[in-house]
Amino acid sequence: MKKLEFRELVDQNLSGLVWDEAKRRTVLQAVRKEEKPVKKLSATFILMAAIVCLSVTALAAGLVFSSRVDASRLAEKAVADTYGVTEPMLSTFFSRTVTETADGGATVVYAGIDFLRDVLGEYTVSVKDGTAAALWSHDGESTSGLFDAEAWGKEQLEEMLRTAAERHDLSAFSEKAKAIAAKHEAASDELPKGSAWEKTGEAEALAAAKASSYSEEDLLALAHDAVVSAYQLTDDQAKMLKFVFELEDMADDTADYLYYHLKDDKPVLTIMLSLQQRPADNSSAFPPFTPGDGVYWADVNVETGVIEDLLYDSQLGGNG
Repeated sequence: MKKLEFRELVDQNLSGLVWDEAKRRTVLQAVRKEEKPVKKLSATFILMAAIVCLSVTALAAGLVFSSRVDASRLAEKAVADTYGVTEPMLSTFFSRTVTETADGGATVVYAGIDFLRDVLGEYTVSVKDGTAAALWSHDGESTSGLFDAEAWGKEQLEEMLRTAAERHDLSAFSEKAKAIAAKHEAASDELPKGSAWEKTGEAEALAAAKASSYSEEDLLALAHDAVVSAYQLTDDQAKMLKFVFELEDMADDTADYLYYHLKDDKPVLTIMLSLQQRPADNSSAFPPFTPGDGVYWADVNVETGVIEDLLYDSQLGGNG
């Protein structure tokens, strides 16, 4: 049997195999041990060796997501199910914070960014035991009148997303939002812009990475596969998903988009990936927006390979 045929056969027959973290580490440790000479190898051993040699792609079936990632995904679904506010809306016009609670659950808060904070309010989601319940700070307030309303919900967000994708700025509604914020004396200028990735503990994270069984190539592959899996990208989208260092206009400036640091005392590699599905035409400064376009941030634990955090940004939320 040819090598390619054998590889395809193994991929096909083991495509549904689920690898947890314990199995992953057991196999890696076994491979790293010094091999003792043997006269005969069992068919099982040969098959296991073949699986390991299929590189990180085979191990990617064992993606392990942290409870933080699970909570965020449940929260997004709860906001969509309860209020009709979808992930693209959240990623464009809201910042996200995740706080783990003492009872093993989490509280996820989506707050309107900058001058939109007052009109969009906050969606607070309580996550516990695989269930999530969402509440909106503007519950009970009228959203009639599109941007003349003082509380902006699903109807406004749909129009905001449409115009932002078309114009690549927020000018169609920014003045209305700022006027309402000023009316309510909202201190919007002091609000944070999105989720910041703190770069602390670089030396500790690098030391942990050096001692880890995971190479940087392994960590990058896990980040790529985690984005594809969590955001349910198609095969075509997965092929177009690029690391920051693969982007022509950013290849020499990746320090803020690929770095090691400590996050919640865990050593992680943070990496930004980009998806742009259609090129710009000659008459446009921006390429046309296709759902899924934007950037994806992934935090991968350098010691365990666990995906500690994921975040998507459509990049449509400019400074209106």
